[in-house]
Amino acid sequence: DRYEQLAHDLHTPGLAVVEFDANGITDEHYVGVDGNNNPITADSLFIWGSVSKSFTGALALELADKGLIDLNAPVTQYYPEFRNT
Repeated sequence: DRYEQLAHDLHTPGLAVVEFDANGITDEHYVGVDGNNNPITADSLFIWGSVSKSFTGALALELADKGLIDLNAPVTQYYPEFRNT
């Protein structure tokens, strides 16, 4: 299966791939085991570390390209609860 091959190519013991579109999840794939040798499932937790900032930045740029957000606007325009942070 291509996801088992992907895990092998990435030298990782396991991975979870969730595909989605505007209507929600369209497909899910779970391969291999976690650090405790438990099978990867929909409930498995993964440590993201600093990589989530890259995804957030890429998504923000995509939203800006579509005119859905203004990168020059203050964050409080979209999240008023951040006002005092």
